Amino acid sequence: MKIYRGPQTGKRWKETAAKKPREYIKGWEPGQTISFNATIDGVQRFTEIGVQIEEADLLALFCAFLKNYRQKHPELLAELETSRTELRKLRSAIRQIYRLIAFKTPSEETLKEVRDIALKAREA
Repeated sequence: MKIYRGPQTGKRWKETAAKKPREYIKGWEPGQTISFNATIDGVQRFTEIGVQIEEADLLALFCAFLKNYRQKHPELLAELETSRTELRKLRSAIRQIYRLIAFKTPSEETLKEVRDIALKAREA
């Protein structure tokens, strides 16, 4: 969890404090305040900030997370399939190139074929 601060009219937020989940979940229960040292760099005064997370907050955040996940998951699966297809094409191109040059010194004709394969793989 991170705490940010910024000017009221601006959109640039600066991280003031942070805690890893293992630092605040042990013994957490609704109504308990999670404290953060929010002292600003260069300021002499010590500032402590407390955050209380209630059960309703957790449920609302979880529902928002789930909604986002459900929207993104199909997109990510489609992207994964596209990447797999590209990978298959690239592996095929590499096998073709390997067969052309593995056991002989490449001639101009062979190099032209390699370039053609590489261009086709790039366009795919």
